[in-house]
Amino acid sequence: MEEELAGDLSEIMATYNMPKEKLKEWLTNDGALQGYLFKCVHCHQHRLTVDSN
Repeated sequence: MEEELAGDLSEIMATYNMPKEKLKEWLTNDGALQGYLFKCVHCHQHRLTVDSN
């Protein structure tokens, strides 16, 4: 699913100014970032958004 989310992941990394390794480390339940995975009802593509503590 990482390929499908590549655009969202790039945007998140740019927004939070972090490398991919930190994103994977912090994007966990009860971590510094909380991710929300959605599936578009129109195109059926998965999308990811995050918020931070």
